[in-house]
Amino acid sequence: MSTSQVLHGLLEITDSDGNEFSLKPGDAYFIAQGSIVTWEVLTPVFQKSFFDYTHPAH
Repeated sequence: MSTSQVLHGLLEITDSDGNEFSLKPGDAYFIAQGSIVTWEVLTPVFQKSFFDYTHPAH
């Protein structure tokens, strides 16, 4: 799992169903573990803060 917040720049994320999400500074997003997404950075500089968490195997 990954939770992130855009700090600088513009980003477009497309999920495996073709849904597009445009993100700007201040926007936060969550990507579930195992998700397939495509990132397109729309500005010369992009910066984010993030927290990744992986569930341990049972």
